[in-house]
Amino acid sequence: MKPTCPECNNEITFLQSFRNINPWNYHCPNCRKRIDISKKWKNISLISAGLGSIYGLFTAANDIPMLQAFVPVLIIALFAQWFVWQRITFYKFNDTNQQQDI
Repeated sequence: MKPTCPECNNEITFLQSFRNINPWNYHCPNCRKRIDISKKWKNISLISAGLGSIYGLFTAANDIPMLQAFVPVLIIALFAQWFVWQRITFYKFNDTNQQQDI
């Protein structure tokens, strides 16, 4: 199941998701209208960024070679992002930022 735009009902592919990396300002790659995701997915992105920062500090503090530390994490992160991407639901953007948390 691929996510679809609530405005134009076109599918948004995983590769198209890399064009918009800010989950707080997401635009449909097909119709260019602003769409939104639930707070749950925004929180997941914050947690992921925090864990990535902690992992980076850990590797820097322990003199682990960057390439050996980076490649496995990159592969795992891409798989996790693809897995999560299959479950995202987009909503029409609401200016009052009052949305359902699903």
